[in-house]
Amino acid sequence: MAVIDEAYDVWGQSITTAQAENLLATEQGQQTLSSANGAVEVTDELVQLGRETFYQETFNSERFFTDVVGWLDGGIGFGDYVQAIIGLGGRGTDNLQVRLSRDVTVGGQNFERGTVLDTGIDVARGAFVPIGAKISYDRGQIRLGLTCAVCHSAFDPDSGRVIDGVTNQNLNAGLILAMASNSAAYFTHTGVDVRELLQGNEVMTLPDGTQQTLPDQQALEAQ
Repeated sequence: MAVIDEAYDVWGQSITTAQAENLLATEQGQQTLSSANGAVEVTDELVQLGRETFYQETFNSERFFTDVVGWLDGGIGFGDYVQAIIGLGGRGTDNLQVRLSRDVTVGGQNFERGTVLDTGIDVARGAFVPIGAKISYDRGQIRLGLTCAVCHSAFDPDSGRVIDGVTNQNLNAGLILAMASNSAAYFTHTGVDVRELLQGNEVMTLPDGTQQTLPDQQALEAQ
């Protein structure tokens, strides 16, 4: 593996150690490599922090994906994912295929029990958790959070290695979200016009005292 010599980053421009030494020898160069100019010194500590953030930080996404959207208790359940990973037998994959354990209807389309779905989820060799996923247990509930790696790392079937910094081009996020128990929570990313689903439904009082009619959740979920 090639070692990248980067002493500073200035708005995306890499400055090597030799270049930095020359720049720091002059007042103008010192200004170029100053934090006021947007320069960031690339230290071992910074690189380690980046790795830890990339692989481990979920930015509290568990609250949205588990508590709100319901990724693990919808059409594809937590057990379905577990069975699919166990079925790999330690092999890695760039497309985790999940078999449904029950009949599911999404947007008027029926999926029978036993249907195998292509999720595009990547799993490294020998791993029990998908790349970029972080599973935790909190207050009696299994919770799923996502890190940067879920979209920006990929398993390479040819080499058997995980390649960081590339996009997971076949991640079937639309299917996974549609299978969630409350995919309606993601309606802002769809083409559904919620104004057609407002009449006669629950009303929410906003902080300023005004009232806003909410869309019919069941009708929205069925879209």
